[in-house]
Amino acid sequence: MVENETRLSAALNRLGISFGELRKQCSEVILFGSRAAGVEDNESDWDLLCVGNSKFKRVRGLDIIWLPSESVLSQRWVTSEIASHIAEYGRWMSGRPSAWINHVEITPQTRIRKIRWIQTHVNSWARFWSRCSPKLRDDYALKLRYNLQRLEFLLDERPTPPRQILEGRFSALEAKDEWFDSMLVSSGISSQFVTEELRPRALRLVPGT
Repeated sequence: MVENETRLSAALNRLGISFGELRKQCSEVILFGSRAAGVEDNESDWDLLCVGNSKFKRVRGLDIIWLPSESVLSQRWVTSEIASHIAEYGRWMSGRPSAWINHVEITPQTRIRKIRWIQTHVNSWARFWSRCSPKLRDDYALKLRYNLQRLEFLLDERPTPPRQILEGRFSALEAKDEWFDSMLVSSGISSQFVTEELRPRALRLVPGT
């Protein structure tokens, strides 16, 4: 943890943010995502959950999610995908795990929210597809694949892992086509747009190439 704290502090300083000042505003500062899991790559941001009464802040290379202190025990939070991910992979950089960690669970509502996210985004991409660059189209196809994988974890009542772990699992799949089609059924999306545009890209793409 000391190494992560040193690297995080240096990264924040480069962005003009004082880790000391950040800690003063929060009862908990939690590192999550690929850096917490030790699988980061050159594309990895620093992902932080800060429990305190401030606001969401995003700068390049840094994502901070602010969770108001009064919301830590809310049903919406403890049944969220991100809460279960943090409970599994999170590293407390300041403060200690508080009571909310004992209430985290993956529920049918967690899975419904993921399915709605997938359906909403696919419908949005379809509307703007003709105006998307080839790179953006590939990005959307990968995003669909990652979120179908995350849905699979949630259906099994398991926390969703970082992107790098998802990529490794997909690479190891022998029957990628069959898996993809089964997850399309689970997510309730079926259209010519998905079949002709997103599916072929999602199956052939290797991130970083």
